[in-house]
Amino acid sequence: QRLWVKVGDKDLVVLTRQEKQELPVEVVAASGDKETLVLLPHNEAQTEYIGSIETAAAASILGDGTLQFLGPDRIEVSYVDDTTAEGASNKLLASVQMVSTANIGFTDGAYRDYVHGVRGDQLGFIRLKDIDRSRTSEPESITVRVYTQYKIEPTEEDLIGINLENEEDLFRERDSISVTLTEADGYSGIFQGQVRPVLLPDREPGDGITLEVEEAA
Repeated sequence: QRLWVKVGDKDLVVLTRQEKQELPVEVVAASGDKETLVLLPHNEAQTEYIGSIETAAAASILGDGTLQFLGPDRIEVSYVDDTTAEGASNKLLASVQMVSTANIGFTDGAYRDYVHGVRGDQLGFIRLKDIDRSRTSEPESITVRVYTQYKIEPTEEDLIGINLENEEDLFRERDSISVTLTEADGYSGIFQGQVRPVLLPDREPGDGITLEVEEAA
């Protein structure tokens, strides 16, 4: 997403007397990228300037107009106040932590589109996107827990303490397994892996299908 920066300084009204009413500030990512962001007047008095820059989880390319960052980077913006109230020059710093909201789901075989079902005895493809967990330029790995559930037919005794309006109270865990997801490439924050749900031996279809999760080779 775009990173927005605003500077407020009453001295900036001086820029209105110049041909170019632009205010450059420096934006730096902890992993190394450094870009110059040009701010433009934001209010009628022209004492506030604002601007934005595109960000991308990728390898640093200095001066390309996009701020590349690594998952957990902290971003710093520096602005030099040439004349403070005391008549001195002062370099001001503002910083912000880059964050992302993770999402996970089963996808098609290309790890592109999410699907709403996985067939038994066939591979299921898992994709997790979490830029925060991309901590180096090399592909990372994450372990997730995959589990199967079955819906119970509750007896009167089972109903004690169960909220029938809460569908989750009617499900029990059948089996689970840990699956390692590997980052598609460094910086991407997209982790991929596979599982295969299989029918347990000695069970017939319709006789309470029992599933376990088996990691694919």
